[in-house]
Amino acid sequence: MAETKESKPKEERPSGEKAAKAEKPKFEAKKPLGTSVRSYQRGINAEKQRMADASRKFEANVKSLEAGFKRSSKDIVTGALLMREEGAREMKAKVGRFQNDIKAKIKADKESVSRFRGNVQHLSRECRSLSREFQSYAINAFWGR
Repeated sequence: MAETKESKPKEERPSGEKAAKAEKPKFEAKKPLGTSVRSYQRGINAEKQRMADASRKFEANVKSLEAGFKRSSKDIVTGALLMREEGAREMKAKVGRFQNDIKAKIKADKESVSRFRGNVQHLSRECRSLSREFQSYAINAFWGR
């Protein structure tokens, strides 16, 4: 049982130039065309410039916000003071009206008590008068005077 040469394909080995190309590593980094250290430095410097500009803009925006917050807080404090003063004025006016109402009620009650006292005195005089009349009638009717 002899093997024939045709049954196994013969592996071809590259020779010379082809062998050198075949042995190069497959994951070799390819350099982009036109790149150099200077172009990378220019890119880095441009990025630094963009970041510095963005930082300045951010800082300006923060300062603007701080100024806005300060203005807003002053406006809020001023508004609160005005509201408190207005509330105090309105409350004072309402308290004054309430005091006037109380004084008017006190005056009306005093007048009512005065009238009541006069009516009681009048009724008391009437009762004494009727009592005297009854005594006089009883004495005259009983003793006949």
